[in-house]
Amino acid sequence: MTVKILNPQYGFVLVLFLFLLSLLGLNSYQGFSLHYFAFDIIWLAVLFSALCCSQSYVICYIQIMLFLGFWVKLMAHLILGVFFVEPTGYWTSKFANPEMWDQVLLTSSFAASGVLLANLLFFIGTKNGPQKKDELNIPQWYLKHSNFLWYFLVLFGGTVNLINSIYSISVTGLRPQLVLPFHLNALMIWGMVIVVPLCMATFLGWEREPEQKKKRFYWVCFMAFITALSALSRAIYIFWTLPYLLILISGSNFSLRRLSLWENRRVIFVYLTFAALSLVLVSVIRAQYYTVDTVNTKQKIATLTTPQLEERVTEKKFSNQLKKLFVGRWVGLEAVMATTAFPQSSWTFFKNSILAKPSVGDVGCYTRYVLKLNKYVNATPKTMFSSLPGLVGILNYAHSHFLVFGGMFGVCFLLCAIEWMSFLMLRNKFLLSQLGLILGYWCVSGLNIPYLGFINLLECLCVLLLLKLMDPCYNWLMKYWPNRSSPAIA
Repeated sequence: MTVKILNPQYGFVLVLFLFLLSLLGLNSYQGFSLHYFAFDIIWLAVLFSALCCSQSYVICYIQIMLFLGFWVKLMAHLILGVFFVEPTGYWTSKFANPEMWDQVLLTSSFAASGVLLANLLFFIGTKNGPQKKDELNIPQWYLKHSNFLWYFLVLFGGTVNLINSIYSISVTGLRPQLVLPFHLNALMIWGMVIVVPLCMATFLGWEREPEQKKKRFYWVCFMAFITALSALSRAIYIFWTLPYLLILISGSNFSLRRLSLWENRRVIFVYLTFAALSLVLVSVIRAQYYTVDTVNTKQKIATLTTPQLEERVTEKKFSNQLKKLFVGRWVGLEAVMATTAFPQSSWTFFKNSILAKPSVGDVGCYTRYVLKLNKYVNATPKTMFSSLPGLVGILNYAHSHFLVFGGMFGVCFLLCAIEWMSFLMLRNKFLLSQLGLILGYWCVSGLNIPYLGFINLLECLCVLLLLKLMDPCYNWLMKYWPNRSSPAIA
């Protein structure tokens, strides 16, 4: 089940180049050189594992996202002097002594080691199992009703996104304007961001004809585009389409000839057009929502420090918003810095955060407590901002390296096992790739509230179970469906 984006020799050359580049940051690092090199080597090993020998899609996404959140952010800070985008709470210039920096890098290295071990043990446990190239069994209910299913999925997704746009049920940075009974808000969000992308990925994997696959992919791009506008999320379009690109690149063995760029120029044009439109439109709309200066906001701004004021001005720049999308948004190093500096970190705080059940509009205990001295100042009563600690930050609540290592290993191995189970159920690599990205982000890299991460996991499993049960239910229904064909005339 290995996901290989680069050949090992190319991966080694890339890692060697990045290692030599990282030497430029050694003089700027305040702590002990041994911790720096340990951090550097382990995270470069994570990158090599992600690109050359990931044993599942989910571990591939996890490793890439964490590498961006830890190694890339540290090197950008040390070499280029780039400021950290996410708030760091009680971590200040006075607190950031060499010993604390060593602690941050050591904790990060333990997290990376847990991910590497999960990938290695999963390889050992599944090396003799079936491979993703095994024959795909397309169910009859999809072959007979594929057009109807796609039309229904697009109509359902469009309706849910329209409702979300009007009532802000799930919009980045905005409080929900409508709270429905019986947890219907959660049901709508489930349908919008989990059911639709997983079903589209599954259906696209079941398409036999290459030309039909391309036409269906246009619908995927369109749905990702309107969902990005509805949720005001610049990342949704990338998250919905990246799984297909990963399959294409890994299947081509990084060969431009096998990618057939010219033959697929129309698909590439449509994809890039929707991508550019989503980035521009979402950034413009978000700037209008988030930068409205009311009287109350002006009073709050008067209490901000000079660095916070400069940061707020910088956030309004469109170019800076795009930079956050590709570099700043990846959770990692800042969360470890914040939890390391948090004075109330303990096993009790960790246990309470794990068991906490959030209410509607809850930003989470990380933003509420760990980032008490943070940059978030709500511009209006309708806005709601928070930062994400990720799984590494949450595990660091207890200041235990064993917990960080064991927690990362356990969760990553569990997610790999769930993907393996999904493969045995449906044998659809498009579904596996989309599922891996959803689980990798919401349960590890972008995790905020553990309770919601567990709920997201259950929601994904429900979709898989429904897709699996569709075939026997359809066959049973057809067995008792009245035969409408007219009898033969003698």
